[in-house]
Amino acid sequence: MKKYIRNLPLLLASMAVAPSHAQLNIIASKPEMKEYSVQNALPYDSLTNVSERNCTSLPGQILFMHGAPNATYGYVETFYTDNPLEVSNAEKYKGGQGNTPADAVTGKYFEVEKTFTKPYGKILMYALLLREQESGDKIYYKSTIYPRAMTCMGYYEKLKSRYIGKTFLSLGMRVETMDGSIVTPDIASEYRCMDVGLEMNNDGAILILENEAGERIKATPVDDQVYEFITTTHLEDVVKRHGNKYGKQIAFRQVSVGMTPEMVLEAWGEPYRKSTSKTTDKTVDYWSFDRNRRVTFENGKVAYIGE
Repeated sequence: MKKYIRNLPLLLASMAVAPSHAQLNIIASKPEMKEYSVQNALPYDSLTNVSERNCTSLPGQILFMHGAPNATYGYVETFYTDNPLEVSNAEKYKGGQGNTPADAVTGKYFEVEKTFTKPYGKILMYALLLREQESGDKIYYKSTIYPRAMTCMGYYEKLKSRYIGKTFLSLGMRVETMDGSIVTPDIASEYRCMDVGLEMNNDGAILILENEAGERIKATPVDDQVYEFITTTHLEDVVKRHGNKYGKQIAFRQVSVGMTPEMVLEAWGEPYRKSTSKTTDKTVDYWSFDRNRRVTFENGKVAYIGE
């Protein structure tokens, strides 16, 4: 026994192998800022306007500054001469430390030279480096406060080719007529898209729809949908995928008992909160949406709807 104890160091040395190293996960001390130019921009699909969703595909695009409805006294925290994602207290474009005057930017065309992105918690902050076409001024634009003040010309042209001549069905929401009055069309009443327009100092691009009586109203495109209406082709597609029982309800953004989670997602979009509870005989899921809407699922089917 003593013999083996005396030789233990030699035995261990003979069994030694090269040391191994675990892969290190180095956490950056600050969120990384990324830069996109025409050379590395993502493909632009024209289905959405200026937004976080497509900001990395905007370099090379032309934007028109139609203005926001609540910017009579200028634009605060929006236009800069320095990159606001890099410089704290960046100087405002033609405003020093104050607001950028509305007439300094409204009604002008800008080419996007670069996009800068930086994560901020779960939000992706972005800023666009613009070149004003008339003066050549280089301006940084951050859309946090006025997210719909700019319209991308590629998006505007896509709206025209996509919607003019199409038939729309009302969702029964309040809309504004071309003369400024407010009406509430019946659900599923038909309108035809006659043109696409751009409203200054408002939310930008609108669809001009007309019914059989010749009444023209404004509809609001939001990303790849229209807020107050659906197209007949969309209705046909949803019914084809989900059948007559639920297809029409989903297309008209309605939820009913018996629907699956996938159907609810298509009708109402993503919930802002989800939770689950389980018992011996069933699983209950709770989804919460904006405007106080709630859905309860039991074993994968809608059992209760609260609106």
